[in-house]
Amino acid sequence: MTAHGKGPPFIWRNYILFSIDGGLYMGGMCFLSAETILPGIVKDLGGANWLIALMPVMMGLGWFLPPLFTAHIVERLHKVKRYTLLIGIFQRAPYVIAGTTLLLWKDIPTSDALWIVALAPLLSGLFGGFGATSFWELTSRIIPRNRMASVNSLRFIITVLLGISAGFAVKDILTIYPGITGYGIMHLIAFGFLTASWFAISMVDEIHVPEKKNGGRTVDLIDNLSSVPEIIRNDHKLRNLMLSIFFGYGYYVAIPFLAIHAMHVLGKDLSYSGVLLTVQMIGGITGNIIAGFVGDYYGCRHILVISRSLSILLFFLLPYASTEWQFLVIFFIFGMVFFMDRVANMAYPIQISPDDKRPTYVSLVTVIMFPAALGATLTSSFIRSATESIIPSALISLAAMLVSLFYVLKIGTEDARR
Repeated sequence: MTAHGKGPPFIWRNYILFSIDGGLYMGGMCFLSAETILPGIVKDLGGANWLIALMPVMMGLGWFLPPLFTAHIVERLHKVKRYTLLIGIFQRAPYVIAGTTLLLWKDIPTSDALWIVALAPLLSGLFGGFGATSFWELTSRIIPRNRMASVNSLRFIITVLLGISAGFAVKDILTIYPGITGYGIMHLIAFGFLTASWFAISMVDEIHVPEKKNGGRTVDLIDNLSSVPEIIRNDHKLRNLMLSIFFGYGYYVAIPFLAIHAMHVLGKDLSYSGVLLTVQMIGGITGNIIAGFVGDYYGCRHILVISRSLSILLFFLLPYASTEWQFLVIFFIFGMVFFMDRVANMAYPIQISPDDKRPTYVSLVTVIMFPAALGATLTSSFIRSATESIIPSALISLAAMLVSLFYVLKIGTEDARR
């Protein structure tokens, strides 16, 4: 943000490259969709219910905590691009290691394959967490605040277009190469896309470096952590956003077993997860178009209101679904909700944060995701162990969405873009 609060100048090259980076990264990860593909793979490899429940948040568990402990380092950096690219190499490495190991280790024990599949997103998320604050600081230096929603929407539109292709590809891969060989191929394909995304972000220009407001005083970890309570106490927008995100993660109580439940009810095998992924991605296109328009012109709060309302509808309908078309509608809505949430959660913290504390603000939003994701996962695992029914999970997710919507509405009507 400049001295006049307008942010960096709008440069199409940065806008396009940033969109391509995100689209390739997240599109590549669709081959290992944490919500639709990985739970089925882990189940096929003999994973316990608690591990299946963890898969949608496994990357996040590694990613959530490091930002709070690295924010003060990023706030010291004059430029952040080089640091971001360095961490990005380590962030992508687990997938090439996992894919190569699954393909080249002949007669690999199923238990070893299971932990390779499970640990790849955790390690990637852990490395990514060390670069999260620098990445979003770089974002704020190349994209104006009033373009945050649309650029993230475009990133996700590219993601879902690739995700639709991934859905068909996954179905074919797992039909031709069922089991561990197919899983290895999917990991290497994902790595190829992640590598291409790294080259895209390496070509952006870090055009806006904000002036430090603390007179050049060095802030250490203790100073930064000690400022957190005051920030949360005094900034009601940040506080309510954090609470809305915390309860918004309640959908992970039902989501880990959503695809498994659908395939069980419909009598389909694991390859059908590719069809569900395709429909989810089509819903994602719709959600991203809505989020990009609404976010840029009306503010990210309105995106969250729409996504939470749709989530309430999703979990209300879930217990009654019994036909293929009903499940396809549910996955379409899920795709809308999933990507609308991502657009808002990526853009809103940057929009409401002051320049000199932006890494800390972003880190606080990511940190609140850790107990939220862990709590939802433990609840999901406990319910699944107690009953095979999806109804209790759906009801808890429904209640969490209602509470989250309450805190979204409390944020207020002021447009955070200004």
